[in-house]
Amino acid sequence: MQLNAMIVTYRVRPEAAETNRQQVEQVFADLNQERPDDFAYTSFVADDGRSFFHLVVNSRSDGTNPLATSSAFHGFQASVAARCEEPPVLRQIEEVGSYGFWPS
Repeated sequence: MQLNAMIVTYRVRPEAAETNRQQVEQVFADLNQERPDDFAYTSFVADDGRSFFHLVVNSRSDGTNPLATSSAFHGFQASVAARCEEPPVLRQIEEVGSYGFWPS
């Protein structure tokens, strides 16, 4: 299976942390309703409550990204820069190995 994986990291201003978290949760609500195949997305927040990490793995054969059609994701993206203290950094990543992370 060919994986197209990326990680996005950023840090929001203290007063924007809860709003950011809520908007991320809305993106997951959209995905849980649509349930796209061959696509995995997870998000974490660090113990400071302001540093967010998003991991996206897309193994769809046509290369489409389900986030492109998510209204919640578009809303999140439209205002993320205004919430950030450190802007998003997107990095393509390559899996070296894993155990128990991906469903078999």
